[in-house]
Amino acid sequence: MKQINKRPSAEVIEGYKELRRKTASPDFEDLKKEVGAVLKDSLLAEQGYLCCYCMNSIEERVYEDGSTDLKMKIEHFESQDGYPDKVTDYNNLFAACKGGEDLDGKDRFCDSAKGNTELKYIPNPASIRKKDEERRFNIRYNYRGAISSKDPNIDKELKETLKLNAQTLVRLRKQAWDVLSRKIDRYDQRNKSWETAEDYARDLLAKLEQPKNGRYTAFQGMLIFFLKKRFKELR
Repeated sequence: MKQINKRPSAEVIEGYKELRRKTASPDFEDLKKEVGAVLKDSLLAEQGYLCCYCMNSIEERVYEDGSTDLKMKIEHFESQDGYPDKVTDYNNLFAACKGGEDLDGKDRFCDSAKGNTELKYIPNPASIRKKDEERRFNIRYNYRGAISSKDPNIDKELKETLKLNAQTLVRLRKQAWDVLSRKIDRYDQRNKSWETAEDYARDLLAKLEQPKNGRYTAFQGMLIFFLKKRFKELR
């Protein structure tokens, strides 16, 4: 999880204005009808095409007839049932992955596991200042791909409410780090210089911290965490 800078696109802003001209109390279905597609695009762009919870990439799904859609859902950080006044509040809306919604309940994660459960300790990503991100979340990873937090309350919500240690996610995280780690090892072996490997790792870190064509690398937070752990001087 990371801080998300909310910046609705011009199309979304205009869509909201048009919606309010049509109805005094729009609901979420009204919002989807008015700006559904551009709303998704806006949320994805500000998140760098990463899920707001697990930070896996959100990609397009292509069907046999050539049509496409995004493997995502629009997440209400504060639930529609519990906070009806926030169902169309842009600062309450995020792009989330499907979270294994077609799997059994115990194997679901992210919004598909969270449902209407309120997150009491994990703050709205839009409310976090970048400089406070690491301090507030206190997130850690291990090399098997599991996530945790030093804060016991946040740790419980990560694991029990969002199920971010679901088998699918743990496996994908481990694969992502193994790929990056092998790149560093191969570079180090070719150059026979630890300082050179550090320079290479520093370059990788800079690339991870910036989106490429508007997209961040999947599990960006974990990869940055491990790079800084392996190369202490990158902190």
